[in-house]
Amino acid sequence: MSPDPGSSKLLKAGFVQIDASGKSSRVVVFQYNPETLSRQLEAVSPALPPRETVTFTVFFDAAEQLDAGNPLTQQAGVLPALSALQILLYPASGSVLVWVTGSRQVTPVHITTMQIIEQAFDATLNPIRAEVTITLRLLKDSDLSTSPRGQAIWNAYLAQLQQLAQAYSSTISFGDLGLSGI
Repeated sequence: MSPDPGSSKLLKAGFVQIDASGKSSRVVVFQYNPETLSRQLEAVSPALPPRETVTFTVFFDAAEQLDAGNPLTQQAGVLPALSALQILLYPASGSVLVWVTGSRQVTPVHITTMQIIEQAFDATLNPIRAEVTITLRLLKDSDLSTSPRGQAIWNAYLAQLQQLAQAYSSTISFGDLGLSGI
């Protein structure tokens, strides 16, 4: 799961919690990026944006950190990483959680479910591997009325979606559908 030595460094995905003042208060980085993720868009009404949920699974493995002699991992296995994820379900008043999966995927979210499967335990019953399935609901402008920073992040994400959709649309035509027009 680690990059090839000759390849460029892989960016990591994760979460950033922004406090009520607009400053980053917590960063949680996934040890391994998700291999797949599922997006579900649900039309609410013609006048409202769709509800969007995303589900993905991330994996944590203490093996490399144990081999490197990391004292925190030796004491607690992957529990610190799991705790950092779990604590995101207890947001501080006025805070916004941002999901980051590259420079084009930075959006405010709410974690709706988190399933943690702990696997393989050390001698003191600390998990040394874990699989975490996370479901998020993307927050839109209207969900963020009390957070100008959250609204700005959503608006930037929406502008990126619109720009990519326009770039795609400029590469196709009615002829691609076998039509001369509608």
